[in-house]
Amino acid sequence: MQHDTRINTLRAALVDALSMAREAIGSFPDTRNLYSMVFKGLTEAAHDHASAILQLSGGEQTRSAKVLLRTLMEGWITTRYVLADDTKERARSYVMKELTETLGFLEKLRRLVNENPGEEHAVLASAGLSTLNDLDRRITKQRGYIQPLKKRGLRSFPSVADCARAVGLELELTYRSVYGFLLSQQVHVRARDTLTSLPNHAGDGDDLYEILRTTLYLLIQMLGMTSEHFGRPERESLERFETLLQNPQ
Repeated sequence: MQHDTRINTLRAALVDALSMAREAIGSFPDTRNLYSMVFKGLTEAAHDHASAILQLSGGEQTRSAKVLLRTLMEGWITTRYVLADDTKERARSYVMKELTETLGFLEKLRRLVNENPGEEHAVLASAGLSTLNDLDRRITKQRGYIQPLKKRGLRSFPSVADCARAVGLELELTYRSVYGFLLSQQVHVRARDTLTSLPNHAGDGDDLYEILRTTLYLLIQMLGMTSEHFGRPERESLERFETLLQNPQ
């Protein structure tokens, strides 16, 4: 009974937090500011991942939920890293990484078509494309996105672990602790302050509870950043979630 109560409490809290996230995303300014564009995209992704985890939790599909939880955590760390720099270089580097990876994927498809002329339809269909002209237009458009962002001396975007390390020890330890849980369900390192509101992994064995609680924690962290930078949601509205995380029932 206690197990069901804790799970239901977290699910209800996630539903409320997701509603706040949708409202916050809708209030983002319509701007070409690179910071805002990156921040909005990462916040939308966090909402989608947390929503999917919530849905999977209904069937206790913890293995699939862990894959999404890892992605949610990586998005949170990436957001912290990008926003820690006020020169927009990190935002530019992040966008370049995403665009370049997409271009590389499209160019590989083009090579596959060239190397397998009899399989053109199958290769294109694997990427949701109908004709070779569609693929070529996508490649041209992608190159057009990249060109204005090119800048001499622009550094490549670091790995998630390096992002966490660059922000600070506290975030790096959080990353390693949650990542360790996802891999082995055991805590390898625990940050003294940050992890007080994260799940107590050791000896619990309750994957679903830990997944939901960590999901809520990361989503509230994302909402805290939207509150700080865009004023939505109001900071006070997040306090009840923080209280729940710090004092689990």
